[in-house]
Amino acid sequence: MRSLHLFLLFAFLSFSGLAYGNNSLIDSLINIIEKSPDQQKKIDAMSRLAVEYSSSNAKQAYEYCTEAIRLSKEINYSRGEILAMNSLALIDLRQGDYTQSLTRSKNAMELATKINDNSLVAASYLNIADVYSILKDYDKAINNYNKAYEL
Repeated sequence: MRSLHLFLLFAFLSFSGLAYGNNSLIDSLINIIEKSPDQQKKIDAMSRLAVEYSSSNAKQAYEYCTEAIRLSKEINYSRGEILAMNSLALIDLRQGDYTQSLTRSKNAMELATKINDNSLVAASYLNIADVYSILKDYDKAINNYNKAYEL
């Protein structure tokens, strides 16, 4: 449960833009991507870096996510694929493509459910709720926020 709370805090900070501009974090993530022999760590770093870039450089963020998805599929790392899908959903949300954001979030949630990863299911629900909130469909937003909280 504590990890879910930490994830929710990170998601809030990322979405609100408070985590934006952390150059030392960006440098650390780039270092992992360039030098780590661990493919899973690279994939996770790509997804996290995409979130960091999602407001300032959507094209670069999108490229990191698509590469993370490709590598994840190559090594059968479902968690990495889901993280990247949720990051893409956030990029879509920030770019105003709400339909695509919902589609990606729902696909990520489906895959997270298949692998029984409740933290990633919750992250997908949060993405979905954020879209509905922006669209002012507050009943659906609250419903999805509650589903994330229950996990």
